[in-house]
Amino acid sequence: MSDRAPSLLASYYLYQATANCVFFAPVFFVYYLWQPLLNVYMNRLVDSRLRATMLSLQSLVARLALAAVVALLGLGTATVGLAPTLAAGAAAVGLVGGVLLATAPV
Repeated sequence: MSDRAPSLLASYYLYQATANCVFFAPVFFVYYLWQPLLNVYMNRLVDSRLRATMLSLQSLVARLALAAVVALLGLGTATVGLAPTLAAGAAAVGLVGGVLLATAPV
């Protein structure tokens, strides 16, 4: 093993930590901000007999959606690069958010 191996390994881990913070932090921030708000809403709407089942189902669907979004972001980054992927993700979030706001009950 060469003398450069530890410094290369440290550089690699620093790069990975930085990339993960920049790339995945917004996804997880939205997920973990959204989850408690949705749980409060579900607790108010669902009867106590079904509450545990519905909260469990909601958690499962949210985790599957998060896995799909992270996979799509990873595929987009590998295909076209980070900047276009983040721009497309921001546009998609803006579009979906606009539709939800336009169709929200008053």
